[in-house]
Amino acid sequence: MPKFEKVFKEIGKQQKEVAKECRIDEPTMSKIVHGHILPNKAKMQRLCTFTNKTALDFYSIDEINLAAIGRSKRTSREYEIFYKITGRLPREICDVLLDEKKMKVCGYDSKMHWLRACVGRLNKQYEIIMKAREKK
Repeated sequence: MPKFEKVFKEIGKQQKEVAKECRIDEPTMSKIVHGHILPNKAKMQRLCTFTNKTALDFYSIDEINLAAIGRSKRTSREYEIFYKITGRLPREICDVLLDEKKMKVCGYDSKMHWLRACVGRLNKQYEIIMKAREKK
């Protein structure tokens, strides 16, 4: 979770003041501070320059490595942020993922459907392991 409020307190500024100085409208600044959206590169540079901090003072390295590529509004206060994640996969995995027929035969409508299923299984597996550890 971003650490904007902590940094603002350290420099003795309120969110409203920082937004004005960094030329970021207040609603956008609020969404950035509360983790609903990620600032674009220009906004992040202005924030870093004004506060005399680096991006790592606001975000963890894992958060920085995720590049927001879009978002969709779900409710008036809830946003779904989309990230572009890059990584290297062995050719045999890519061949399966790119074969739509294989994906459909296995019950997946798309690569995203498959990925969500994998993440869901990982979360369930993690929960089972953590419950077993708690019982010990």
